[in-house]
Amino acid sequence: MGSPQPTFDEIYRDYADRVFRFCMVLLRDPAAAEDVTADTFIAAYKAYERVAPDPEGIRPWLFRIAQNLATDQLRRQKVWRRIWASLTQLPPEETDAEEVTTLNEEKQQFLDALASLKPRERKLIGLRYGAAMSFRDIGPLVGLSEKHASIACSRAVRRLRELVEVPE
Repeated sequence: MGSPQPTFDEIYRDYADRVFRFCMVLLRDPAAAEDVTADTFIAAYKAYERVAPDPEGIRPWLFRIAQNLATDQLRRQKVWRRIWASLTQLPPEETDAEEVTTLNEEKQQFLDALASLKPRERKLIGLRYGAAMSFRDIGPLVGLSEKHASIACSRAVRRLRELVEVPE
């Protein structure tokens, strides 16, 4: 017999942070990510009893909802290049001005590189690292097998690394 159906409160506690991080990677805007995360859970709550996803399928179901809502959000936005607020926070006080400048430059370089990736590459990186999902769960969300999701994600990370200059 399978796992018991979790309550929606349990689902929210287990996945809210992951969904938010995934939305942050896709949208790169904290306010938009918060909105899409909230909308994801509202839509999931409304459909939960009707859909009654298998306990093993809850994560892919939630991330599919988030992905669709984030895609809709991006379509509505004319300009979505604002920097993640979480990446622009200042480092600890003991960090000197030169280090702060270097860190901010590196963060901006990373954001610029991430923005230059194809939407699918950003989505793969977001699902893998922002949402901490397995390739098994990522595959169905992007229309790939587990193996091909792994390969595509590795290629996206490799491309991101090529775009970010690493000081020697």
